[in-house]
Amino acid sequence: MHMLITDATFVVTDTETTGGSPANDRLIEIGAVKLRGGQVVERFSSLINPQRSIPSRITHLTGISTAMVFDQPAIGAVMAKYRSFLGDAVFVAHNLGFDWRFIEAELARLDDQPLDNSGLCTLRLARRMLRGLRSKGLSSLSEYYGIQIDRRHRALDDAEATAIILTRLLASIEFEHGIKSVPDLLTFQRQTYGRYLEAAPHVKRIREEVLPVLPSVAGVY
Repeated sequence: MHMLITDATFVVTDTETTGGSPANDRLIEIGAVKLRGGQVVERFSSLINPQRSIPSRITHLTGISTAMVFDQPAIGAVMAKYRSFLGDAVFVAHNLGFDWRFIEAELARLDDQPLDNSGLCTLRLARRMLRGLRSKGLSSLSEYYGIQIDRRHRALDDAEATAIILTRLLASIEFEHGIKSVPDLLTFQRQTYGRYLEAAPHVKRIREEVLPVLPSVAGVY
């Protein structure tokens, strides 16, 4: 039996790094929120000592300096705690590939096992559900949904915002496409545009039977 979305656990994760290359750069912060039944049940956050200087452009973007991470734990200790927090939950991130590849690279350097969790990308979901929105970046989606991020480009704050975005998208996906199970959701994020544009039966009925008979003038009916 397919697990229902309402019964599943999602761990929404965001990372901050010393640059854009998983092979050459390192994690400096990881933040995550655990969602179950649409509610945040637990949080995880840690700075990480990358054992190298943080470039000034990264400090300007994130506010994280070399001095801030000097006495923070190294990646091995942080990753052990994060993997325990993640468990067998669905791994969620905005632009999933970026965070996934950085975590996988750090695990490889630690000679640790790769992630075997299912992955869900809120950027992919937004591209399918919010076609009229010009930008699907985290800042644009937060503005669209009225979400305030106090510290943009800090891992936990961005993960919190992404978690809210996920819950909004899941509600729309269930209503418009009738998707209620995790396997169907994971498939939906990778479906071609022609396939996912097919509406659920109840939405088709509204479009075909209700909308055509609505009055053409404004008023209360």
